[in-house]
Amino acid sequence: MKNSADSNIYEVNALSVLNAYEDLIEGDTNSSVLVISAKPLSSQARKALEKSAEYLGYLSDAIAWALTALPDAALSLGTRDLHLLVEGLDPLFVIATDASSGELLGQAYGVKIAPDTLNRVLGRSVLCLKDFEGSLKNEDAKQRAWHLLKQLPKRSLG
Repeated sequence: MKNSADSNIYEVNALSVLNAYEDLIEGDTNSSVLVISAKPLSSQARKALEKSAEYLGYLSDAIAWALTALPDAALSLGTRDLHLLVEGLDPLFVIATDASSGELLGQAYGVKIAPDTLNRVLGRSVLCLKDFEGSLKNEDAKQRAWHLLKQLPKRSLG
């Protein structure tokens, strides 16, 4: 672990969030992309989101993966927790992979987040996919999801 005296305030905030919610999040202090899901994503869904991030210019390790609750419901995020998690990590954009995590995110910010639409929340791009896992089983739905994912901000190398 980095000495906080050698870190910037953003890394310190991100590290505190990662430590506080370690059972519900996987990522690091440099995560540019936050994916939020109500349940663990399949390897196929994770791989598809990693490829989408790479298309946008982000490395797959730039993704933080968060669950709104553990599968056994022993631990879950409330709206305040989710707000703290997002602001502490401060990603460039957020992807909610299902309607319930998108709804919780909207409640956390006091806004309506439209599903299957690119939204802006406090200057940050937020994409709520109604059912990303389900969309991978249908070619038309998969293409609609891909179309939406391509609208997220590309990484600028300049």
